[in-house]
Amino acid sequence: TGSVKALATDGTNVYVGGSVSAEKDPVTGVSTTVTRLASFTVAGGSVRTTWAPVVDAPVYALMIGPGADSGNLVMGGDFRNVNNEAHSGLAQVDLATGTVNGPMDNTIIPGVVTNPSTNMPNYSDVKALTTDGTYLYAGAEGTGYGIFDGTVKVDLSTGQLVWKDNCLGATQ
Repeated sequence: TGSVKALATDGTNVYVGGSVSAEKDPVTGVSTTVTRLASFTVAGGSVRTTWAPVVDAPVYALMIGPGADSGNLVMGGDFRNVNNEAHSGLAQVDLATGTVNGPMDNTIIPGVVTNPSTNMPNYSDVKALTTDGTYLYAGAEGTGYGIFDGTVKVDLSTGQLVWKDNCLGATQ
C-alpha cells in the first residue's frame, strides 16, 4: 500500500522506498506492515519481514553504497528520523539488517526551519542520489525562502560533506 518512489537492487534483494505502508508477499499473499521502506528477494519475490527500517516520512531516492560501503543502502527523502535516530533527508542502513549503518553528518541537508515571516515550516528534501564509485552526490529541493536547493558531495566512509553547491533552484 502507498506509492513507490525509488528502487535499488544489490542483485539478491530489491529495496523499495516511498510512502509505502504495507507490502504483499506474492508467494504467500500475506501483507507485511512496513514504514516507507521494504525489501523482497529477487529469486522468489518473498518479502523480507526481518528487514524493517523505520523512516518517519517518504523516501524519494535509493542507492547501493559504492566500494567499501556496498553493504549499505543510501536513502534520500523528506524524512528527519531513521530508526529513531536524527537523519535529515540523508541516511545509510545496512542491507542485511536494516539498522542505521555508517556515519552521516546530520547537518549536510538542513532540518526543518520555521520561516519568520510566515511562521510556516521550510525544509529540504533529497530527491536524487548517484555515485562516481567513491563519493555520494545528492540533489535536494528546498521549500521556502532561504532553504537549501542544490547538490552535495559526501564521503560515505566518514559521512562528512566534501562540498555543497547552493544553486537556489530545485534540483530534482
